[in-house]
Amino acid sequence: MIMENITHTENTESQRDYIIRRAAEMFLEQGIKVVRMDDIAHELGMSKRTLYEMFGDKRELLEQCLEHHLANVRRYTTEKIATAANVIEELIIMIRLAHQMNDRCRMFMHSLEKYYPEIAERFRERQAQNGSEMFHRMLQRGLDEGIFQADMNVEFTETIFSMTLQGLASSAKVKLPEGITMRDAMSYIIANFFRGLSTEKGLRMVDEYKLKNKDIYINIG
Repeated sequence: MIMENITHTENTESQRDYIIRRAAEMFLEQGIKVVRMDDIAHELGMSKRTLYEMFGDKRELLEQCLEHHLANVRRYTTEKIATAANVIEELIIMIRLAHQMNDRCRMFMHSLEKYYPEIAERFRERQAQNGSEMFHRMLQRGLDEGIFQADMNVEFTETIFSMTLQGLASSAKVKLPEGITMRDAMSYIIANFFRGLSTEKGLRMVDEYKLKNKDIYINIG
């Protein structure tokens, strides 16, 4: 999905926000190229003139839809992270959510890059920046709380971890053992990456999380 399901009501949602949300749903479900401004106006029961007065053209509306998506992702991720018991669990939840959302939006992003490459590039940059800032804050907090080893370099750790996951997710040459899914591989990398950085306090947190979520972890070895 381009955005997570979040409850909206007519009382809390402005007309502009409603149009953006519904247009985003149409772009995702039907495709960026197929959906025209005429289609959006018809679907929402409004005149084309009103739609064009609010959004100059399809490109502007599409960019607003992507901004809406980024805000939804931040809000949804923050809500999920709030349920975590500690910073290790926060990091794991954030990484897993990012992977799931990227996977759901894969076809949409391919279409965006094909028809609006400059918008896609800006969107990916914003998306990466948001994720990087959140990940950085969590790593620093883990360092300050004695969860990670004192000599850990936050910037370098963030870079290496990002390169590792991106390489695994994007490389067509990665051949996983029989019976091992990409989800299994991601879980294995996440858990062992943080084990390597952790103090005894952090190791206990990693192991506690794996125990609580043993259905998503397997013994790869």
